Parts: sequence; structure tokens; C-alpha cells
Amino acid sequence: MNGLHLQRVESAIEKSLSVLGLTEETSRLVTIFPLLYLAWADKNLAEPEGQKILEAAGDAGLTQGATGAVLLRWLDREPAPEFWTHGLYLVTVLLGPDRRIDREHLLELCEEVGRATGGLFGVLFTLSTEERHAIERVAAA
Repeated sequence: MNGLHLQRVESAIEKSLSVLGLTEETSRLVTIFPLLYLAWADKNLAEPEGQKILEAAGDAGLTQGATGAVLLRWLDREPAPEFWTHGLYLVTVLLGPDRRIDREHLLELCEEVGRATGGLFGVLFTLSTEERHAIERVAAA
């Protein structure tokens, strides 16, 4: 990668982090973004989905201090479309060739969040069409 290209990538990453409201201290929340993306895919974050996200964030040590405050804001109200575009860009960077996070585990967590609302008897229709599309988009990142 040449220097100019690297500068552009770094600039795009900084802008995306800013749009998500992340700082150096809170930037690890990007690892939770796909779960949030999935939960908001149908324009309604259900309480069980939020609980699953908080559980995953807690397991990753992301619920305390400034990081926890940002996460709660993300869960509180649906972010603007620009938020999703920049977040997906960051996920693409994270899931790139150096695999900074485990893709399979992340997709499993996405499915857990999507199934948290139960569907029909907890067996059928557990993922909405929007949630399936969100998982596909994360998987393609």
C-alpha cells in the first residue's frame, strides 16, 4: 500500500469512528456494531435483543465507563443511516485480511441477537427478512 492510499484509509477510519461517536478509548465497540446493526435491522430494537447485546458487550469488557455510555446511546434510539454506512465500513476493515476479530463467532452472535425475540414458539420465523439481510451484509464485509 502506498503512503497516499494509507493516508486515505486512515482518514476514512477516523471519519467513521467520529460518525459512530467513538474515541480511542471507546473504539473497541466496533466489535459490537454488527450485533447492533442486526438488532435495528427491522427498525425496532426489542428488549431481548438489547439484553443479548449487553451480555456480549459485558463478556468483552465493553459495558463500563465511557464505552458503556456510548453503547447505551446506541441501544437507546435508532441511529441515522450514515451511522450504519460508516459502521459497516469499519466492520469491513476489521474483518479484512488480518482478521482482527473472529468472523464465525461474530456471525453466531448476530444470529443469537436476532433469535432473542423468539419468533413463533421460539422455533419458526426467529429471524425477520431484514435481520437475515443484515447478517448477510455482515458476512459479506
